[in-house]
Amino acid sequence: MIDLNKLERGEKYENLKPCYIVFICLKNPFPKIGLHKYTFINTCREMPEFELEDGAVKVFLSAEGTKDDVSEEMKGFLTFLTSRGSSTDLTRRLAEEVEKARHHERWKVEYMTLLERDERMREEGRIEGRIDGRIEGRIEGRIEGERKKTISQVIKKLKKGYTVAVIAEQLEESEEEIQDIIRIAEKYAPDYPEEKILEEALK
Repeated sequence: MIDLNKLERGEKYENLKPCYIVFICLKNPFPKIGLHKYTFINTCREMPEFELEDGAVKVFLSAEGTKDDVSEEMKGFLTFLTSRGSSTDLTRRLAEEVEKARHHERWKVEYMTLLERDERMREEGRIEGRIDGRIEGRIEGRIEGERKKTISQVIKKLKKGYTVAVIAEQLEESEEEIQDIIRIAEKYAPDYPEEKILEEALK
């Protein structure tokens, strides 16, 4: 997509300008190596020494790097991202600008909105984690509650040949809900093993 945006229709591929894609990572994407900076260019798998020379460079910057592979300014910047510590002229200026932005009324609203969004996403992640934990317990034989009961009843009625509408009416559930369960169950026809269906449906 980046290449498409850089070239006009019919323009020669060789006219592509150099393109640097930079990933700034708070965690080390390659923890076994421990660098602050990883640079990748496109090469031929069959001949690694043969470069494509398409001008595309991907750079990963890691705040968790441990090697002495970048300048002190870069180390200071990466440290600033995780600890907000200002040890260089650049990071001191960054800290000042961040502070100004926080007190700017319009930016403050945007900043708080982002914080709320991040907090909501973290909360959703925590909820999802708790749900995953409960599902795991259920799959291991500790499954209880109405959801399991509904799925089990749908499987039994499906084996008897009942239609979606009839099952939904008898169980007082929506046809969409019943159809979702049946769609999963039909993958395991004609035996309909309850444990496998439950495992997939509860996800």
